Amino acid sequence: MIYDSFVNFDRYRTVAPEVWDKVKSFLIKATQNAVPGKFPIHNDNCFANVAVYDTQNMVPEKLEAHEEYLDIQLTVKGSERIFCRDIFDLDEVIPFDAAKDIAFYRLLPDHVTELVIGDGKFAVFYPGEGHLPGCSVEQNQSENVLKVIVKIHRSYLR
Repeated sequence: MIYDSFVNFDRYRTVAPEVWDKVKSFLIKATQNAVPGKFPIHNDNCFANVAVYDTQNMVPEKLEAHEEYLDIQLTVKGSERIFCRDIFDLDEVIPFDAAKDIAFYRLLPDHVTELVIGDGKFAVFYPGEGHLPGCSVEQNQSENVLKVIVKIHRSYLR
């Protein structure tokens, strides 16, 4: 997992050097003029999903993990909390769906890391790293967010 300010994005170029600059360019454009939808960045194995939604209180059964794609998450408007935890000892709630590259687990309160994404912060989640995005920063205080999720296939990762 990586959690940093977007001004430091270039530090992580070695994660996926073949596509990193293209991802950065897309994210810069998205911060200026993002609209919801799915957008190709490089071939079929690097793309972005732009979404608008309201944050909600944490739902423990929604911890997600992917096997094939790395996630870069950048909240362009608003802020949200993301809970992170390894998945190795967690109960699987919804089995892995290869077509959607996702499985869901029940989050346990121990060994949890909490991130707040907004104000120029971004997070990177590698395949197999559990994360529960879309949570309200303050309990019972929903916030409308505009978010970019870039998906990079593991074949690009170093």
